[in-house]
Amino acid sequence: MQFHILGAHRETGENIDVVIEAADRADAVRIALSMNALISQVQQMGPGPDLDEVAAAQAEIESLNNRLRWAKYETAPDYRWLNLLGRSYCRAGVLTMALGVVGALLIFVYTLANNDADSGALQSFGGMLTGVLLGLGGFILGAAFLASGQMLLAFRDMARNSWTLPTMARLLADVRR
Repeated sequence: MQFHILGAHRETGENIDVVIEAADRADAVRIALSMNALISQVQQMGPGPDLDEVAAAQAEIESLNNRLRWAKYETAPDYRWLNLLGRSYCRAGVLTMALGVVGALLIFVYTLANNDADSGALQSFGGMLTGVLLGLGGFILGAAFLASGQMLLAFRDMARNSWTLPTMARLLADVRR
């Protein structure tokens, strides 16, 4: 075992700070006294690191760093076709929603502009109802396109992320070995 001894030299008064290898504390004190030391403190130290274990740990850390560098520069597939299709569906959805609303407004304006005293309330109501249905239909169809586009983009992200999972699993399996 190792002991850390603090004190002063008996004759010169200089500070003493030494580490002594001894079987026990009493043995360490006897060795320090034989060196003409006035002892002020004795602390037991833990065993020193095994140099072979330290070298093996450093080699393993270097190996893991090399594997991580390999994984960092490996790129995931782009899935560009999913990206283009998803964005196209999103744009088509927004455009369809906008055209549905514009079509409904045009039918409202046309119905109101052509509403004269001779036309009945039923004809005016029919024009308004047509505008509402056209607007609602366009909005629903556009929302379906938009949702489909977002679903395709999410699917692309899941595919890209799932591609990296086997790589990370392989790295973790190497670390556990």
